[in-house]
Amino acid sequence: MSYIPVGVASPLEFQRLVAAALNPLLQGLFPVNSTTSSITIAAETKLQLVDATSGPVTITLPTALEATNRVLTVKKVDATANAVTIDGSGTETIDGAATRSITAQWDSMTIVSNGTTWYRI
Repeated sequence: MSYIPVGVASPLEFQRLVAAALNPLLQGLFPVNSTTSSITIAAETKLQLVDATSGPVTITLPTALEATNRVLTVKKVDATANAVTIDGSGTETIDGAATRSITAQWDSMTIVSNGTTWYRI
């Protein structure tokens, strides 16, 4: 038995109403961005989708201090051989390396900042 509020015609309509109400709230909790070119991402970004169809793309991270305790995932969505390079801000590193690369479609890298540096998780 499913609950359908008064004035709602069907369970499907109820699902649509709930989704419409929750989407704006969830977008603020899980910002998703897409790009086809090299960028410096914002500290609040949680998921960065990257399409490198037009050529290699570099994703420059915000400073580790600016993104303290933030978890960030960068995901390559295209099937080309063009690399997506993740670059620490200035001299900051990711697990001790200045850059990390993603080369295969659907591969991703999740990293976290401790306020000083970035770590792959």
